[in-house]
Formats: sequence, structure tokens, C-alpha cells
Amino acid sequence: MYHIKRWVILSILCIITLISCTPQNVKKPSEIPLRFHDAIPILTNNLLQQVINNQSFFGKLKMESQAILKNGQKKIVLEPFIDVNSGEVVQVSRDIERKIFAETNTKFGKKFAISRMTQKNVADADYSMYGIIRYDTSSSSERKKYYRVVSLVLDRKTKKVVARSTVWISDKKLDYTPIVESPMIIEDKRTERFVKMMKASVGEQVKQQDDYFNALMTEAETAYSKQNYEQALSVFTKIRQHKEGKKMMKTYARLYMTYINLGRWDEAEKAFGQLVSLGVEKRNLSAKFLFLVDTTNLDKKMQNQYNIWLRQIGKNFNNSGHCLHIVGHSSHSGGAEYNNKLSLRRAKRIRQLLQNNFFEIMQKSKAIGKGFRENIVGSGTDNAQDAIDRRVEFKVVECSEI
Repeated sequence: MYHIKRWVILSILCIITLISCTPQNVKKPSEIPLRFHDAIPILTNNLLQQVINNQSFFGKLKMESQAILKNGQKKIVLEPFIDVNSGEVVQVSRDIERKIFAETNTKFGKKFAISRMTQKNVADADYSMYGIIRYDTSSSSERKKYYRVVSLVLDRKTKKVVARSTVWISDKKLDYTPIVESPMIIEDKRTERFVKMMKASVGEQVKQQDDYFNALMTEAETAYSKQNYEQALSVFTKIRQHKEGKKMMKTYARLYMTYINLGRWDEAEKAFGQLVSLGVEKRNLSAKFLFLVDTTNLDKKMQNQYNIWLRQIGKNFNNSGHCLHIVGHSSHSGGAEYNNKLSLRRAKRIRQLLQNNFFEIMQKSKAIGKGFRENIVGSGTDNAQDAIDRRVEFKVVECSEI
């Protein structure tokens, strides 16, 4: 008799739960692009309401609804949102973060305590929040490109996605300046795994991110952005000693920039050399050589750094026996024919500059101009947002392809 009553009670609670799980007075994200200051609060509300509903559902099934309330605030740690195209945390990531924190504290402060992920808070957190930013084609009828922000919340105990939401942003320009400048466009497995995780649906169990490692990177980048370079160096050094960190190009790119800002040029060059070695191992390097508008002249403000880049890239290929394609790209502004020619001239310029350290470069390389045919962003804004479109790639090829 007891079991029958218990079954009836649970059934009633299930029905009540399903009804109560319907979000109340919550604006749902839509495919219609919204202004940034409206979109991010809507994203936050939708995510946290899903988390609350998830708590209520499982809490009532286990007859623990009162216990959930008594436990007080649930802890959420946020890993800074990354730009998918560059794999970097950019300035608008911080703007998103501030909006999420403000909305959470104002409307959900009694239920959740949210903070940026650190080594100290990640261990006892209940949930992790992740997100990506992408300049993408909207699926709305106009098929224009807008900024899209996707976020999910992961239950750290069950490793299941408990909330997922997307918003489109109509603002024409967001600040895409990286929190930490990088000398190269870097693609690594960590970013690939992260983007793959972001495709998971609510209820799906995903492979847990190494949040301790993520927390290290977040702390180091935070210190760097505050110009606490000694502190940043200390944490980046710890990352280099990590089993995953020592194999990541981003680790050495970060160390390079930190040494540059500390004026430790010899150590910066050594870090850049390690960065190049890893890139050659992956058979692709994309360096951020910045040319003056409509010319093949490099920015003189960066000349000392470019000397390091050219020296280390040249030496590496000179000693490796590899052949390569030097591929110039341009942003999507101006005519196609003009950009094809300009990108080729720039590739030839880099090829010429490498000759001092790669003595057989004329025999072992080929300069190619792609114009804007292989744009990744394609905004044509000629700023930090589409910097990746103005890259120079060094592609390792068989010498028979020269």
C-alpha cells in the first residue's frame, strides 16, 4: 500500500513539475537580431530559468524541493566567451560577462552566485557556464550576417547540459580587440573540443572540460589584461608545465607577448621559436603581419617584433628541409582583382624578407595571393574583427608542389 501511495505522489509531482517548469515571464531568444544591451540579459534570463526548472524537476522527483531552497545559492563559474574564428577572448567577451553578472545578481541573486572561473572557485562550483561569439549568417529570411552568441550551462556533477540558449545581435560593430594580442592566428585542439561541446543539446552528457586548466588560462589572461605582467608570466609558466599546455601553440604565443611587455626580448624570441616549431609540426602557420593600407610596407611600430618573427620562421624552415607556400590574404574591401594582386605582392614581400635566414627560399617556396577568396570573417571592416582575413599563411608542402 505504501508503494502505491508513493507512486501516486510521485506521479502527481511529475505533473506539477512539468507545469511549473514552463518559464514564467521570461523573454525567449528569437532569430530576430536585437541590440546588444537587450540580447545578453534575455540570454541570461533564459539560461538561468532553464537551470531553475532543471533543479525543480529533479528536486521534486527526489522529494527534495525544500532541501534545494535550504541549500541557498548555487555557484556558477563562467569561463570567458571566445570568438570562434580566432579562438581568442576579445573585449566584447568582457562586455557580455558584465551584462550576465549584472542580470544574474539583480534578478537571480537569491538563487545563484556567479563569478569568473578561477583556481579557487572552480572546485566547489555547482555549474559551469560557457559561451562562443561568431560573426555568422542569420537563418532569418534576410540571410544577412550578424553576431551570434551561444551559451550553455553544465552541471558539474552529472556532466549534463542543463541549459542552452542563443541570441543574435544587431549592433554593427562590437569590440573584437583580443584580451591578449597574439602574433599568430592559432587553431588548437582545445578550441576545437570547446566548439564541439557547444553544439550539445540540453540533457546531453558531454566530456567535461579541464576546468582547472581553463581556470589557469583565465587567471593568466586576466592578469595580462590588467598589465600585471609578472603575475601573468607566473601563471603562463605554470600552464607550460601542464601536460596539455606544453603542447599548445597558444601557451607560447602568450609567453611571447608577456615577455615582450616585460622587455625580455631574448626570452620572447625563444618562446616565438617554440611557437613556430609547433606550427610547423601542425603544418600551418598564420602570422599577423600588418601592412599599411594599400601597400606592401609593414607597420614600423612592429618592426622589432617582425624581425623576431622573420628570423625564427626563416631559421626553422632553413634547418628543416621543408618547402612551403607563402599565402597572402586580404579583407573583403575593394575589388576582387585589386585584392588578388595586393595579397600576392604582400606574400612576395614576406618571401623576400625571409631570405636572410632561409637561404634557399626562392627555390623552396612559392608566393600565392588569395585576395578575399578565403575570408573567414568577411566583414570588410578592416579592424580587429576581420584581422584574421589579413593573414599571411606558411603552409608546409611537398617540394614537388613548388
